[in-house]
Amino acid sequence: LIKDTGTTIQLAAVKPVDHHGVIPEFGQKLISFSSARESVSYFLTLAGDIPDNNNPGKVHFQKEPGHVFLILTKKDSLSGESQSMVWGFYPRRPVGSLLFKRVKSELRDNSYREYNISITCKLTAAGLDSLKSAAIYLSGRKYNLNRFNCYDYAVNLFNAVQKQLIVPVSY
Repeated sequence: LIKDTGTTIQLAAVKPVDHHGVIPEFGQKLISFSSARESVSYFLTLAGDIPDNNNPGKVHFQKEPGHVFLILTKKDSLSGESQSMVWGFYPRRPVGSLLFKRVKSELRDNSYREYNISITCKLTAAGLDSLKSAAIYLSGRKYNLNRFNCYDYAVNLFNAVQKQLIVPVSY
C-alpha cells in the first residue's frame, strides 16, 4: 500500500479544473479500460480534495464542498505506458441533495481535479474484477448527503478490492 500525504497534487496543469463532465456509458468504459495482458498492472487510488487549501478545516468554499474520488491506473511494464480513469460520485442535481434526502446520482469525470491526500493499492486480478462489478453496481445507488455520498461510494469500493488497509466508512 502506498500512502501519499504530501501537498496538493494536480493531475493535469494544462487544462482548467473540470470535474462536472458526466461519464456516459461508465460500465462499458470501465470494462474496456481493463485489458487482460500480463504486462499490465492496475492500481487504485482513493483521493481526497479539501475545498480550501489554505483552511483545511473548512468543509465548503466558493460553492465547492470537499470531495473523495477514485483513480484507476493501468501501467504496461513492456511499453512503459500509463493511463488513468478518474471518477467521482455526485448528485445529479446538487441543490436537490440539500432539499431532499435521496436524489438520483451520476458519475463524473474527475481527471483534472486536484487532490490533497491519497492512498494507492495494487490490484490483483480478483480485485480488478471486484472493482468493475462493484463500481457499476454502486453507481446506480441514490445519492444521500448524509448516508451515501462521494465518500461512501469511493471508500466502499476501495475497501472492497483490497484488505491491507481498511478505511473507515463512518465519518
